[in-house]
Amino acid sequence: MITLGVPIAFQVSALIPLAEESELPAGSIPPVAFAVTALFALAVFALGWDLVRRVRRNQYRAEIREALAEEVAQRDAAASSDAAGGPRADAPGRDAGPQPDPGAPSGPRA
Repeated sequence: MITLGVPIAFQVSALIPLAEESELPAGSIPPVAFAVTALFALAVFALGWDLVRRVRRNQYRAEIREALAEEVAQRDAAASSDAAGGPRADAPGRDAGPQPDPGAPSGPRA
């Protein structure tokens, strides 16, 4: 750990003998360094996986919001046209049976 009371050059020179006393052959990777690098790589992979999952979820949510907004707009447009023009002929529950002839006489037949 670097402390403020001791010059940095002295601290680095104190670490050099520790590195020279290593029991590993030159050019080999210490097991601790390998483990730290592997853990770092796994952490980066996990973060990337999570990011992709979150982006995909947000994209699906946006698509669903757009579809719902379109359905609401269609429903509102249909409701406003119904209110302006009365009931539709093709509305459910409406009998679309024979309509009276406008030129025919009205009233009971004798």
